[in-house]
Amino acid sequence: MIPSNCAVAIVGGGPVGLVCSILLSLNHIDHVLFERQPDTSIHPKAVGLNQRTIEIFRKIGVEEEILRAAAPPSVSGRTAWYTSFGTTGREICTRDAWGGGQYEEAYELASPCRYALLPQIRLEPILKRRALEFNPNGIFYGHEVDRVEEYHGNVVVRFHDREKGEVPSAQSVNARYVLGADGGRMLTEQLGISMNGESNLVDMVTAHIRSPISQYRPDPSIFLHWFIRPELGGSLKTGYLYHVGPYPFDPETEEWVFACARLPHEQVQPFGETDMLRRLHQTLQIPDLKVELLSMSHWHVNAKVAERFRSKGGHIFLVGDAAHRVPPWGALGLNSGIQDADNLVWKLALALKRPNESYEGLLNSYDTERRPIGERVAKTSLYNMQAHALVLDQRSACLQRTAKGTMQSPWTRKRHEVTRALETLDVEFYAHGAEVGWFYEFDYETDYGRSGMTFHHPQLKENGEMELCTYRQSTKPGSQLPHAWLGRFGVKRSTRELAEMERLVLLGMSPSWRSIRHPLIQVMIIDGDEEDHGGADGFWNEICGRLAERGALLVRPDNIIAYRFADDKILSQPEPLSEIADIVKRVLRLEA
Repeated sequence: MIPSNCAVAIVGGGPVGLVCSILLSLNHIDHVLFERQPDTSIHPKAVGLNQRTIEIFRKIGVEEEILRAAAPPSVSGRTAWYTSFGTTGREICTRDAWGGGQYEEAYELASPCRYALLPQIRLEPILKRRALEFNPNGIFYGHEVDRVEEYHGNVVVRFHDREKGEVPSAQSVNARYVLGADGGRMLTEQLGISMNGESNLVDMVTAHIRSPISQYRPDPSIFLHWFIRPELGGSLKTGYLYHVGPYPFDPETEEWVFACARLPHEQVQPFGETDMLRRLHQTLQIPDLKVELLSMSHWHVNAKVAERFRSKGGHIFLVGDAAHRVPPWGALGLNSGIQDADNLVWKLALALKRPNESYEGLLNSYDTERRPIGERVAKTSLYNMQAHALVLDQRSACLQRTAKGTMQSPWTRKRHEVTRALETLDVEFYAHGAEVGWFYEFDYETDYGRSGMTFHHPQLKENGEMELCTYRQSTKPGSQLPHAWLGRFGVKRSTRELAEMERLVLLGMSPSWRSIRHPLIQVMIIDGDEEDHGGADGFWNEICGRLAERGALLVRPDNIIAYRFADDKILSQPEPLSEIADIVKRVLRLEA
C-alpha cells in the first residue's frame, strides 16, 4: 500500500534519487520514491566516481560493495589514443588519469577513499538494495509521476502504476517536500524553471556490447581508449571505448561501451543496430571481431543549469540531472548529483524534525551553494569536450598525415608534440581540484576573532579563477574538512569520517572545548593525550596551522566546515554558551 501522506516524495530512482532515499532513511525521515522504469538502468551511462562521492558511499554503508564491483586499480588509472586496434593501428599517446600513476600520492593525501570506475548498471542495483533495506515499503518502481502541485505548504504528487495501465494521475500522495531526481524529464519544465546554457551540442550514440576485445588491445592497463582517424573527423566522431566488467575479465563475458558522434550523413535517417556495429568495426579495425550488442542509447550533449534549484513555492527541490545536465567529459555530472543530495538531505531533516523553528534560510542555501557548483561543472565539462577537437585532434591528424610514407623518426618526433598537447586536457584527466576542491562562499561571518580580516582561499588562483587540477586542502569555512588519519591503539580513522548525520561536530584541538553544551553540537577532541580519537598525523597540523593548538572547527553533516575558531578565547567570555548558540543560529541561518 502506498501511503497517502509522507514527509518527502522522491521523483526518480536513478543513483541520485536512491542516495536521497538512503540519506533520508539514515536521518529517520519517512518518504516514498517513484521510478517510472520497472527496474534499475539497463544501459551503463555514468562510470567515474570521484573521491568525495565514494566518501558519501562510505557514509551510507555501500563503499565496500561498490569497490568490489568496480574496475581494479591496475586498470583504472590510464587513458590512451590510437589510430585503431587493427594490424596497421598505432598508439598515438598515453597518459595517467583519475589518481593513477604520477597522481596516486596526491589522491591518497586528499581522501581515505580512492577514485573508482563502476558503470551505472552495476552501481544502481547496489544502491537499490540499500534503499530497500532501510525502506522496504517505500520504493516503487514502475510508477510514473504525472504531476506535482504545491498547495499551502504541501505538495500533491499525482502518479499511476504503469504495469497496471491505470489512468494517468489515478493516485496521489501528499508530501511536505518533493525531491526532483527525474533527470529533467518532467519536473523542471512543469515548474516553469528554465535551463540556461548550451543545448544539443553533439549528436551521440552509445553501444553497450559483449566482446573479447581484451585479447586485441595493446595495453591492458588502459581504461579509456580514444580513436582518431582523420577520415572520420576526430576523436568524438571516430569514437571512444572503455570496459565495464564484470571483473576479472573473461573473454566470454567481458563488456564494453563504445560511443561516437553521428556523422552528417548518418543524421538524415534513424541510426540502428546495423549502423552502430558498422561504426564500431570501422573504428576498431579488428578482423572478424565477435560482437554482441546488448543495448544502445541515442543522446545529445548539453551544458545547461537550472535557473534555480528550488521551486517558487519552496517545497520542491531539483537534484542531479534535473538541476544540471553536463557533458560527460571529466565525469562530473553524476558526482555533482550525489553531492547535491548530501548537501540537501540533512537540511531537510533538520527542518522536518524541528518544526517550531524556521529553517527557510538553511533550505534556501541549497540553491545558493549548489547552483554555482553546477554552473562551474557545466563550464568545465564543456571545455573538456571542446579541448579534444581544438587541440588534440588537430595535432593527431597532423601526426598521421606526416607519418604517411615516412620512416619511424618523424612519427616519433610528432608524437612528442601530441604528448605536450595533452597538458591541455589536464582539466579532464587530472581534475583533482574540480573533483574535490569545490567550496562554498557563505553569507555570514565565519571566523571567531577574525572580524575584518580577509582570507584568500588556496583553491583560487591570484586572478580569482579556481585551480581545477591541483587540490589544496583548507580549513577556511565553506571548504570540505581536510583529510588526515587519526590513530589510537593501531586503529586508523579519517577526519573525514567524523561528521554526524543529525548534528554539527565541533572538532576541538584542546580539551578546553569539552565544556561546550548544545543540543545540535557533538564535541570531539583531536589531541594525542585525549581518549576520543588519539592524535592526528603531522599532515593535519600542517593544514590547520596555528589552529592546531587551541582552535576548533564546526563541521556540518555534509563534511563542510561551517565555522572556525582560531583559538579558544570564546570559552573565557562571560557567556560562552550563549555565544556558541548564536553561532549555531548563524550557521543554520536561524537569525531573525
